[in-house]
Amino acid sequence: MGPDRPQRRLSTAAPNLLTDGERLYLTDFGLATSSRFDLSEQEIDFLGRNRTHDAGYALMRLVNWLVTAFCGVTAPPERNAFVRACAAGAQPTGAPPSLAGTISRYAPVAALVNDFYWDLYGTSRTTPYPDDRIERAMNALQGREAGGWGAR
Repeated sequence: MGPDRPQRRLSTAAPNLLTDGERLYLTDFGLATSSRFDLSEQEIDFLGRNRTHDAGYALMRLVNWLVTAFCGVTAPPERNAFVRACAAGAQPTGAPPSLAGTISRYAPVAALVNDFYWDLYGTSRTTPYPDDRIERAMNALQGREAGGWGAR
């Protein structure tokens, strides 16, 4: 799996994320899919619309954990508001400087993914994944133009 062979997990969860301290590894590919599979047009379209999901979800989990563990904001509604404020430029108070930088850097993506899941589970199961907004936020992390995250 890599930029030349993209796969989509769509079930990225903390127990399925491993690290050696330098790289992030995904495990448990029960719901994995790939553009190399024999897919219908509807499945290909779904894959394209959700190409940023796994990376965005991993960043959201990282930021949420850091905010909970180091900033002391534990209740999800307050945590989500805190992450949104950091995405808008507020300093992540309570976090050591090295972690505050990580929170600030990834908060724009985390805020969008938090809001998506909050709406999906709390408002409507038909909430569309905000692929364009998340892709723009992720591209801003890398200084890339649109279209930089994953192949369609």
